[in-house]
Amino acid sequence: MATKVFLSHSSFDSEVAMKIYHWLMDFQFIKGIWIDIRELKPGMEINESIKSGIMKSSIVIVVVSNKSKNSKWVKQEIDFASKKRKRLIPILLNRRLA
Repeated sequence: MATKVFLSHSSFDSEVAMKIYHWLMDFQFIKGIWIDIRELKPGMEINESIKSGIMKSSIVIVVVSNKSKNSKWVKQEIDFASKKRKRLIPILLNRRLA
C-alpha cells in the first residue's frame, strides 16, 4: 500500500528536514512527501496548502527540536493533523528540549 507523508518542521531545521525527505524517498512504499520547501510557491495561500497536504497524507512526521517547539506553524500542523486523526510520528533532534 502506498503511503503519503507530510513532513512538519521549523524553517530553522530545513537542512535536517531535507535529509529526512531524501532518506524517505528511498522507500518504495512512500508515494509522495509534502515538504514546504518543495510544495509552497510564491503567491500560494500557505494555510490552505498546508491543510491540503495534511489531508492528502496518511502520516505526519514532525521534526521536534528546540526551534520547532516554538513554531506557530508546526503547532498548527500538529493540531490540524490531530483533529483529522492522522498518524503523527515525531523525530526528536534534541535530547533536551528546555
